[in-house]
Amino acid sequence: EMGERLPRALKVGVERQAMKLDAISRTLRPEMLSAEIGRQDEKLKQLGERMARASNTLIARKQSDFESPARLLESLSYQSVLERGFAVVRDDKGKALSDGKHVKTGARLGIEFRDGTVDAVAGGTKKKQEAKKPKPASGEQGQLL
Repeated sequence: EMGERLPRALKVGVERQAMKLDAISRTLRPEMLSAEIGRQDEKLKQLGERMARASNTLIARKQSDFESPARLLESLSYQSVLERGFAVVRDDKGKALSDGKHVKTGARLGIEFRDGTVDAVAGGTKKKQEAKKPKPASGEQGQLL
């Protein structure tokens, strides 16, 4: 019985495979392949544009992340203060001085400006004096400013 069924089963199996092959061969026509290639090409172009935009955005963000601390460092640098017209006074060891009460007469100093350093010698110290306002003459009204 199995021997009799075998040729028929082989014939049916071959027919099924032929139908599958026929279905696949219909999708493999040149026009169908060209259309699919065109769709995939368009998709590839869109993905390429998205990738370019994303990479440009990432580069801009990283550049900003890099430049932000650099700008902060520059603004906090004492050299930017020198650019605004201030000077740094240093003792003979190169240490910056923040007040003058410990500077002795005759001490060697260095004064750093934005364009270079000048050597100096400390003179006598002067106490801050309050500016005295002149008293208005009798009968005259003083100025407000």
